[in-house]
Amino acid sequence: MGVDVQDLGVAPVPVVRYQISSLGLAGGTHVRKSPYDPELIDVKFFDGRGIECAPDREKAVERLFFTEDFYRAPTEETGLLTFPHAGTDRYRDGLLKSVDADLVRRAGLRMVLDYAFGSASSIFPGVLGALGVDVISLNAYLDERRISKTAEEFQR
Repeated sequence: MGVDVQDLGVAPVPVVRYQISSLGLAGGTHVRKSPYDPELIDVKFFDGRGIECAPDREKAVERLFFTEDFYRAPTEETGLLTFPHAGTDRYRDGLLKSVDADLVRRAGLRMVLDYAFGSASSIFPGVLGALGVDVISLNAYLDERRISKTAEEFQR
């Protein structure tokens, strides 16, 4: 039998983890271009609590995938593919409820934040703005060509 899939689109790892746990899902995955090597794709697996699976469980999944030793459901047995909306809004609201927003506002925080062309740029400006943090944002847009850095770039 197939599985139901909720496609969150472009979302940072914390949003995916929050969605898994808050919606009571069995688990989830996050696929991204590696920030450390432009030639690699990272696939992260999470349990039903949104916690990253242990390396031995990840290896077991990889082994099943590469040996192609898994059930292929016929079309009529595949699950549903849905695209839930408001996932980032749900995460933002949950995050804001978990912090003392008044305390953060009174602190008068100011920062420079480099989003490194990643998906966090889709959520955190709104979170920090709601908390009254004065932010100078750098690279706050998605650019898959610039998301990975070489070892030399990380050293700078």
